[in-house]
Amino acid sequence: MGLAQNKSQKRLKVINNKGSKEDQDQTQTTTSSLQNDVSTSSLHNDVEKSETNLSEATTVTLCDLTDLSEIDALPSFEKSTLKFKQNDIVSAFDEINSFSGGRMNAKITNALIYMITVDHLPLSFTERKGFQYFKKVALPLYKAPGRSTITRQVDEKYTVLSSKIKDKFKLVDNFCLTTDAWTDSLNNRSFLGLTVHYLQETELKSITIGVFLLENKHTYDYIGTALLHCCHEWNISKDKITAVITDNAGNMVKAVHEFFGSKKHLPCFVHTTNLIVTNSLKDVNNIISSVKAIVTFFKTSHDAAQKLRTYQIQNGKTEGSCLKLIQDISTRWNSTYYMLKRFLELAPLISIILFDNQNIKMIDQENIAILKELILVLAPFEAMTVEMSGQNYVTSSKVIPIVHCLKLTLDKVEVSTNVVKQILNKLKEEVARFYSDNSSVEKNNLLSVSSILDPRFKRIHFENPLADTAAVARIKVLIDEHKKNDSVSVSPRNYDKNQEKLTDMTSTGLNLWAVHDKLSIKQNEGVCNNSGIPSELKNYLNQTLSSRTEDPIKFWTSVIKNRLLAEAQVLTPAAKVCSILIDEMAIKVYKQN
Repeated sequence: MGLAQNKSQKRLKVINNKGSKEDQDQTQTTTSSLQNDVSTSSLHNDVEKSETNLSEATTVTLCDLTDLSEIDALPSFEKSTLKFKQNDIVSAFDEINSFSGGRMNAKITNALIYMITVDHLPLSFTERKGFQYFKKVALPLYKAPGRSTITRQVDEKYTVLSSKIKDKFKLVDNFCLTTDAWTDSLNNRSFLGLTVHYLQETELKSITIGVFLLENKHTYDYIGTALLHCCHEWNISKDKITAVITDNAGNMVKAVHEFFGSKKHLPCFVHTTNLIVTNSLKDVNNIISSVKAIVTFFKTSHDAAQKLRTYQIQNGKTEGSCLKLIQDISTRWNSTYYMLKRFLELAPLISIILFDNQNIKMIDQENIAILKELILVLAPFEAMTVEMSGQNYVTSSKVIPIVHCLKLTLDKVEVSTNVVKQILNKLKEEVARFYSDNSSVEKNNLLSVSSILDPRFKRIHFENPLADTAAVARIKVLIDEHKKNDSVSVSPRNYDKNQEKLTDMTSTGLNLWAVHDKLSIKQNEGVCNNSGIPSELKNYLNQTLSSRTEDPIKFWTSVIKNRLLAEAQVLTPAAKVCSILIDEMAIKVYKQN
């Protein structure tokens, strides 16, 4: 850009006075058009377009001149015919190149603020050497704001956008909250994140409305007060909150029970699954620790890591497709699953590399056999964790069906090693303890009602007839309540052919949803006893089950006049995924900056 500006300072606009008035008008029009387009077109296009238009005009010639004496070399013009205007082409190019002030300056600054916030960059990003060099090359005349200005503008942008979101929230009928606390170990400070979920037309939306510094002791009263204050600040009334999802920590659970109501609390499904698996793996902790030690060795030894890459390339892998060992994370059980699975994939090569190593030894074949069967047992849990961690599709209505499918799938798993047999039995016991006994998911009104109101599942996965009956009774009450305000009627199914296809979950060796698919076929071939049920609900329950890949939200949008009933129950997420992601992003930013 600097080169173009230097060239423009050497250029003169030469006008032939002998040209026609029409030609002169064309020249003026071209120059005027160039100036008018400066603020709305990109710099590069404006420069090229301006030079092209001016060169095509019969009375205008752009010449690169080293000095005024070169004018004599032009055969078509005489010095006496040249007229120099104060508002020449140099001014036009200077206007194109200038970014100080105006709409273009504001547009670039807005894009810069967007990049900083979306990519989680530090507010001092514009003061860093790399960005300064990039700006000098790409936008030499643009004056990037410093940290203090960026901070102020981010706050101003937040004020404007949050005001718009608050106005939008006034029109929303039902909300679900997910919250989680986390600790910044570097600075020994704790934070509380809060994410709100709601339905906009047929799309699930999630917005993180707060990350608060916890300055006092993390009592349930302190946490509950902070959550309520945030909801009030964002125009979210307690009456519109259908559920609050937290982990199983006692202070978080009690905070929701005391401040929002026990019936609105849901334990995070993924966190509960994490507890089930970690409690069941104690008998193989020594083997897992040995694998972790090997992974750590390869992560810290350049020579070992290089040999692993070399052997893979010799076996046909490309440099870009070579696999690396994965280290697990203590708070994510499935990271242990991924670590063990990748270790088994690379075990033959690892064994060769560690053969002569005196510091660390490869695990023996007996433990390798145990790990292979352990992966088979854990595969359904990994598939379930991935399925229930979604943010953009309904998950609460899947809890009862997926737990039922998990139980039946585990019954089909066959293993030969005694250690893994014990782990399999322990997993079944933990699943029953967390999901089927006193804390049965079928007894939870939110989960049971949402499952029945999901046209893909309805009642087929209920193991407890009393829980099924209670859920139907609850729906009858909800229908009566909504009838007072508006009519609720269910019409024949009319699905959109372009409905979004949801996750088709499969797992290694076992398809967890195969159980559901068989039950669905059987259900659609039979007749259910729906006597004593209101006609609207009976009409819905008597319809055949929807395909598992269809979207229940779009179903209710197309068949129900007043969708508030289904919306309030089905939109609830089963896991606090958004809050967890906020935690991880915050930790990442802290570590980087």
